[in-house]
Amino acid sequence: MKAEVKTQTAGSPVRDGEVWTNIGLRVIASAIQPLGFQLSPGVIASILRKTLKLGRRKISKDVPLGSSEHRNEQFERLSELRRKYEQRGWPVLSVDTKKKELIGDFARSGRAWTDGSLHAFDHDFGSYSSDQKAIPYGVYDTVANEAFVYLATGADTGELAADAVRRYWYRMGQSRYSGVGGF
Repeated sequence: MKAEVKTQTAGSPVRDGEVWTNIGLRVIASAIQPLGFQLSPGVIASILRKTLKLGRRKISKDVPLGSSEHRNEQFERLSELRRKYEQRGWPVLSVDTKKKELIGDFARSGRAWTDGSLHAFDHDFGSYSSDQKAIPYGVYDTVANEAFVYLATGADTGELAADAVRRYWYRMGQSRYSGVGGF
């Protein structure tokens, strides 16, 4: 089985002896079948774990890009401002965007109720999209414990983030915080 995963195995350029493979268990099962072996994906997983010492891992985002000697002071200042805003009855907003999604006939996770069949491109190449992406922005009001979701298309820019906050304000914020100035 080592030969079957060899062409799909890569090594770490910075850690000697660390390898991984991106080949699936069912693909391995199909590859070894002509050799006279018929193994279930579970048995193949066991061989990969015990014999080849490979394990399923998820990447960890834990490598810092840098640090600041004033980092703690920054967070203390933010906490101080948050307390002051909350005491005055002002909004405290958290703005975040999530994964952009291609618009077009692309596969999506999940299932849908239909009386027909659903079809999508066999690859999610951006060149097959309508040249736009759906960009979700969330504006969370931590004081009111309410959220506003803004779904836009186009490019993810600073203007788009500001527009999400502005739209939150006109649709939800200004009625809740009538004593606070607007945009």
